[in-house]
Amino acid sequence: NSKKLWEEERGITWGNLFHTAISEVYSEKDIQPVIENLKRSGLLKQKDEKILVDKIVEVINRSDTKQLFEEGLIVKTETDILLNDGTWLRPDRVVINGKNATVIDFKTGKEKPEHQEQLSIYAEKLKVMGFNKVDKKLIYTDT
Repeated sequence: NSKKLWEEERGITWGNLFHTAISEVYSEKDIQPVIENLKRSGLLKQKDEKILVDKIVEVINRSDTKQLFEEGLIVKTETDILLNDGTWLRPDRVVINGKNATVIDFKTGKEKPEHQEQLSIYAEKLKVMGFNKVDKKLIYTDT
């Protein structure tokens, strides 16, 4: 029905907006400039600003992620990883600390087993690239 379709479309739109915003947030000081840029570009409506800011703040201040959004970290967001077979992967966020890394994937909607599988593939490929330890974080953002 049309209500269900609208809700699914809204979820996809929200997911894309959140991914765009969080990919540009390296630490808390980046939130407001990212929000202003999204508003200027027409991607973020005034009525959705507080919801998006609140969600970003909630994610970066979680006890298990706060240290991954501190200033001065080496962070790669939405960066392609080319594999030997010519295919590529694009994790949402990889935080590098020497020979260790944390890979983060953000999801909207319902939890699915393939989300965990995708994250495990990212971690496996990062280990092949030479990282000693790769932590995995799957973060669901429901709005």
